[in-house]
Amino acid sequence: MCNLKDAKRWIKLAEMQVKENNVEKARESYLEAASIYVLQLEFTKDNHLLKHANECYMKSKEVIGKKWEKVLTKQELAQRTLIELNEDKITIEDLRMEIENV
Repeated sequence: MCNLKDAKRWIKLAEMQVKENNVEKARESYLEAASIYVLQLEFTKDNHLLKHANECYMKSKEVIGKKWEKVLTKQELAQRTLIELNEDKITIEDLRMEIENV
């Protein structure tokens, strides 16, 4: 299972990716860090982690040129990071549904 050190590694990776102008990868790395903070918050009940998760989510928006100021709940962050990390990925289920519709 991922821990807080993993979240910090994702943040460090995102910072390097920003320097390399690889903003989409940096965005994904910040989202990964945010999702780890949310997961750890769920296990530890340390509400301070929600602040870190929101900071990472905000940075994931900033690196692609979007302004984000809203503070999200744990549930909202969990949902948004899951959706945004998987929005460009096609699953086997997606392919099955496409085939069935043909």
